[in-house]
Amino acid sequence: VSDQFPLVDLGCGRGEWLQVLKENGISARGIDSNTVCVAECTENGLSASLGELLDTLTQLPDASCGSITMFQVLEHLPFDVVVNVLRESRRVLIPGGVFIGEVPNSETLRVGASTFWIDPTHERPLFPSLLTFLADEVGFRKSEGLYSSPLKPEPNVASLPSELQETFLAMFRQLNGPGDFALIATA
Repeated sequence: VSDQFPLVDLGCGRGEWLQVLKENGISARGIDSNTVCVAECTENGLSASLGELLDTLTQLPDASCGSITMFQVLEHLPFDVVVNVLRESRRVLIPGGVFIGEVPNSETLRVGASTFWIDPTHERPLFPSLLTFLADEVGFRKSEGLYSSPLKPEPNVASLPSELQETFLAMFRQLNGPGDFALIATA
């Protein structure tokens, strides 16, 4: 990521990620629709502006961004907007540019059946396989995923009979596994 091809953080919120990038000398700017968040970013010396994320993307020239990040934003968007955000992100990224979109991992039952729904602004769960499929469909050269934030540490199953250990761990992972999933797609 360079000044010529900056990182754009869509839905930058209060700017925590922008601050990390700034501290590491990475050129970045944030976009958010919340005036309070944009003001807080600006007060903290971060580059952030008010805007709707899809409008911002459609106004950017082709191959003008080095990276695009969206942390805990995609699940707040209607499905057609998710598809268009991915399509426009692909268009504005330079060859080899990276899109990172993190969402709650709905494959983990505690997330998909419970905590996801606490936030009334969540539109719908976005399953990891759906996100990687969409990234491929809109033209990303490569897409993969990264699971993170396990809800509980895995228990020691050594005291269980060996024939039950993997079954128990599989059930445990389904209930308490990774809380988040990040799509990492390369243009």
